[in-house]
Amino acid sequence: MARFGRIFESVDFRHAVVAYSADGVMQDRKLELPAALTADLVVGSVIASDGSLIADAETSIAGVIVEPAFAGDRFVVIAAKEFTILKDQALVFGEGADRSVIIAAMAADKYRFAGWAEFALPTT
Repeated sequence: MARFGRIFESVDFRHAVVAYSADGVMQDRKLELPAALTADLVVGSVIASDGSLIADAETSIAGVIVEPAFAGDRFVVIAAKEFTILKDQALVFGEGADRSVIIAAMAADKYRFAGWAEFALPTT
C-alpha cells in the first residue's frame, strides 16, 4: 500500500540508530510479522517476532527497526546484526524495560554497539 504524502510522526530514519554499517546493501533485512502491527514503531524500536516492543531480557529479540513502521504493516525493515553497529542511546524499548539488561542480552546475541564517544568522531 502506497503512503504518498504521509506525514511521519518521527523524522528519524536509519541514521538515527545505525552508527556504522559494513555494507550498504546487506545492512538491513525485511522481517515478515505473523500479524499486522497494532501501533506505529519508530526507528530504533527493539521488537519481538510478533512486532511488540521488548520489555525484558527473556523475550527473544527479532530485530531493531531501521525504517519507520506503521500500524497495519505486515513487514518491517530491521538492522542486520552481522553488518551494523548500533547507537545504544537510540534504542527504544517497551514500558518498564531495564535498558542495560536488554542491551547486555543483545550484545550476547552478537549485536554490536557504539556509545557517544565512538560515533561522534571528529571529521577534520
